[in-house]
Amino acid sequence: MNMISVNLGEKSHRHELYPVADKSPDRQILVFPTWAGITDFERGVAARLNNAGHSAILVDFFGENADLSTLEKKQLAISPYLQDLALLQAHISALVVSVRQALPAATHPMSAIGFCLGGLCAIHAGLQEHDVDTAVSFHGLLKLPSITGHAARHARFLILNGSRDPMVSADEVTSAIQFFDNRALDMTLVSFGGTYHSFMLPDADNPKTGVLYNAQSAKHAWTLCENFLSEAEKTGDL
Repeated sequence: MNMISVNLGEKSHRHELYPVADKSPDRQILVFPTWAGITDFERGVAARLNNAGHSAILVDFFGENADLSTLEKKQLAISPYLQDLALLQAHISALVVSVRQALPAATHPMSAIGFCLGGLCAIHAGLQEHDVDTAVSFHGLLKLPSITGHAARHARFLILNGSRDPMVSADEVTSAIQFFDNRALDMTLVSFGGTYHSFMLPDADNPKTGVLYNAQSAKHAWTLCENFLSEAEKTGDL
C-alpha cells in the first residue's frame, strides 16, 4: 500500500493506493467509502479488486483529522454534503483531480465504486468527471442533480440497490431511472429482493433500522461489479 497525501483547503487527505504488483500502469479504481471513512472493510475491497487484477485507490473523503467516532459525528460530517449537492459535486471533483495529479503515470480512464455515501459519490463522479467513465454504486443514496456535465454521456453506471432499503425510497428509484432515461445515459439498476441497506457490510446487523448484511446479495452484487469493471478495463475509453 502507498499513501497519497494531498491538501484541499485547510484539510489534509490521505488516500490509500493499492497497485497490482508486476503490472504496468493501468486504469485505477476509485473506492469511495461509507460515512465511516476508510476502514478495514474498504481495505478488504481493495484486496478483492487486486485479486481481480485491478489497482485500487481508497478515497479519504472527509480528511485525516475528521472525527467519525460516533453516529452523531458521522451525521454531522455528512449533513452539509447531502443538503447541498453543489458542495458535494465540488468536493468530489477536487478529490478526483487531486488523485489524478498525484498519479502522473496514469493515462487510462478511472472507474469509481462506492458504498452508501460512497455509492452516491461514485454516481456523481461518473456524472461530472471526464476522468471517470465507469461508476458502481452499492446501496448508495440516490440524490441526483438537476444538471449533469457532458462527461456523463461517455460514462456507464451500475446501481446495486436493496429493495427494502429504507434510505432509498421507491420514488427515488423511479426518479433515478427517469433521470438516466431522460438523458439517454447508460445505466443498469439491479434491485435485490428482500435486501436492506448496507447489505455489503458484514458487520451491518440492525434490521429494525433497515440495516442488514445479506451474504447472498453481497456475493451476487460483487460478481456484477467485477464483470462491469473487467469489461471497462478491456474496452478502455467507452
